[in-house]
Amino acid sequence: MVDTVPNKKQRLIIVGASSFGREIESWLERVPPESRDWFIGGYVDDNPNTRGVIDFPSSYELLGTIDDTEFLDDDLCVIAIAEPKYKRNVVAKLKGRVKFFTFISSDSIIGKFNIIGEGVVICPGTIVTTNVKIGSFVTVNNSCNIGHDVVVGSYSSLMGSVTLSGGVSLGNDVYLGSKSTVTPNISIASGSKIGTGSVVIRSFKEPAVIFGNPAKIIKSI
Repeated sequence: MVDTVPNKKQRLIIVGASSFGREIESWLERVPPESRDWFIGGYVDDNPNTRGVIDFPSSYELLGTIDDTEFLDDDLCVIAIAEPKYKRNVVAKLKGRVKFFTFISSDSIIGKFNIIGEGVVICPGTIVTTNVKIGSFVTVNNSCNIGHDVVVGSYSSLMGSVTLSGGVSLGNDVYLGSKSTVTPNISIASGSKIGTGSVVIRSFKEPAVIFGNPAKIIKSI
């Protein structure tokens, strides 16, 4: 790492320059300037073919790939990647090189006695009620509803408008498509993928692609 200049705001880099990264850019800019001890410094992305800030309007530049980027000692990064496998790989590349930023939108509602891990992203409109445990590097997209006593394993991703009812337990690396619902006290195995709009009414002990209403196994993983 390179030495930093003291008494300056920390540079915050968005990791992932595709559509979700551009959404995170908007949510970060909603934070009042007087509340920020950071400034957005740009994007990094390992995929040169990403249809993101190169092809769509953005206020910030693509700095390069993860391997090519020289991080300052007090740089921060926010992980704007939804796919759990890719997210896990990217975090492994970044560990020891840069500090991870946990972003909780001020437009979300976070209740009491919750535990939220390192590098988590919680987008606007989400409600996290009480006694919820969210592991590290979890992505919670817009307008999700996470009920009491829920456990969300590390590297999992909840897309827009997902509902996790009270007592639900997700393993690590679980992906839930937009508007999917998990009913109370259900457990989902690590590595599972829940399809868009699915309604999960029973537990799944082995990793699988799960889809439908009621949700069924489409294929084992």
